[in-house]
Amino acid sequence: MFQNAILIFALIVCGHGISYYTKLNEANQVNSVDFSPDGTLLVLGTTGNSHNIYSMSTFTVAYTYPAGTACNSAKFSPNQQFIAFGLASSSVVILNANTYTVNTTITSGFNPVRQVDFNSNSNKLILCGKSGGNKGYEIWGVPTGGLLSSDYSLPSEAFSCTFSSVNTFAVGESTGNIYFYNANYVLNSTTPPGGGGGGGNPIISGLAFSPNASVIASAWSANRQRFGIQSAGSTSLSTTLGWNSNDYFCV
Repeated sequence: MFQNAILIFALIVCGHGISYYTKLNEANQVNSVDFSPDGTLLVLGTTGNSHNIYSMSTFTVAYTYPAGTACNSAKFSPNQQFIAFGLASSSVVILNANTYTVNTTITSGFNPVRQVDFNSNSNKLILCGKSGGNKGYEIWGVPTGGLLSSDYSLPSEAFSCTFSSVNTFAVGESTGNIYFYNANYVLNSTTPPGGGGGGGNPIISGLAFSPNASVIASAWSANRQRFGIQSAGSTSLSTTLGWNSNDYFCV
């Protein structure tokens, strides 16, 4: 998670380095950031009750969504028609990205909703979390909001979930498991608890597939903060990076 500011960096090609570009100050801690597919907008999810969408041409607020509660995850759809806010309640609100009006409000089986993500066709939304005995994921239709698939039987709270470019998806939970599902919602494989290494059972706090869906990156926290890369669906890591930190981070 970020602190009360967003730093935007630019790649300096000639120098093969990263240069500080601009800073957007926020009143609250920032939990989530996402660019629109065309790069013109940036949406934030924060610990506050309202969440800003910034114009990247002027670095000013284009719209503030008054959610009334914190947002753990904010995401643009790949077709840039929708923005989803996964809230620190049981709700996910999907805005029309052109008019900023509410398209759909989803009441999930989780409280809070930890993470949201659209599929590549922008017609499905995955969300994850925990509420009572419900621990797992839900997939909803977009824009209608109908429930398409769910699994509430994971052993612990689901902290992260993501679609691949080919509509497969993965869910990460708080004992170190990553669950890989095919496009028909069937569980294909599971990375064992503690598969991220680092000692103990790590919270899988972030997941991201490569563009061709062959590799998945995972972020987790255990005795050390670590980042792993593995073949999608594999039960073993190919690369592990670690550092000391007390902050969670998102992928």
